Amino acid sequence: QAAPGNYLIVLDPGDGGVVGATGPTGLQEKVVNLDIALRVRDRLVGAGYRVIMTRDSDNPVSLAQRVDIANRNNASVFVSIHTNAVSNREVHGTETYFSSRGAPYGFHLANHIQSRVVINTGSQSRGVKDGAFFVLTHTTMPAALQEGEFISNPDKEALLRTDAFRDKIAQGIFEGIVNFLNEYGAATISPTNYTYRAAYNDYQRTPSSLSPGQQVSFPFAVRNLSNFTWSSSPPNQVNLSYHLYDSRGRMVTSLNGLRSPLP
Repeated sequence: QAAPGNYLIVLDPGDGGVVGATGPTGLQEKVVNLDIALRVRDRLVGAGYRVIMTRDSDNPVSLAQRVDIANRNNASVFVSIHTNAVSNREVHGTETYFSSRGAPYGFHLANHIQSRVVINTGSQSRGVKDGAFFVLTHTTMPAALQEGEFISNPDKEALLRTDAFRDKIAQGIFEGIVNFLNEYGAATISPTNYTYRAAYNDYQRTPSSLSPGQQVSFPFAVRNLSNFTWSSSPPNQVNLSYHLYDSRGRMVTSLNGLRSPLP
């Protein structure tokens, strides 16, 4: 495992600036999001990780700006922190999103976070869901969006007002990030001090769906995005991983870590 200081986590407190979702007694989602994100930041920094916040005050930040902060800084993971709201005030529970259209391993990041938030808060698990949110589809690293609870539910709004419950959500997100990095970090994320960043291009030949027993083949290219020169002696190698998901976002098969020399 790489040292925590080799990883950079971008935390994205949802909303900011304009008033977004508001609970029955006036608690604002943007305030809760930022407070929980700051608690996650403090835990990560205390454990030795490097952290960048997309906002650390009540200022508006566009979705494109949030993505740019993560991509420009070559973040190891991106976690967007939100509080849920719907018109039905009886709905409650916590859920975490990844995007099958986003960077690899987003599902695993979301799954780890969801598991730990449920364990720490005792909230009903609404599962890990596939969502085409802009911040999940345009970031170039594993990304997840966490919805702590429903601020629209009067009982949950009351909980979200308390330091104790916010701490439980923050602890769950923190543990999920750390567990993900401990399990997948060395295999899927290059620590900043050893980064040989690359882009993968399959020329849009990867099929969106496969039938049982179907075989496919297609060309692909790996492009050097780092400031380092790839040597031919000894050759650099790239890890190729494929994951196939069903329509509910559950991984049904995977090919992990097929190593191939780069020319």
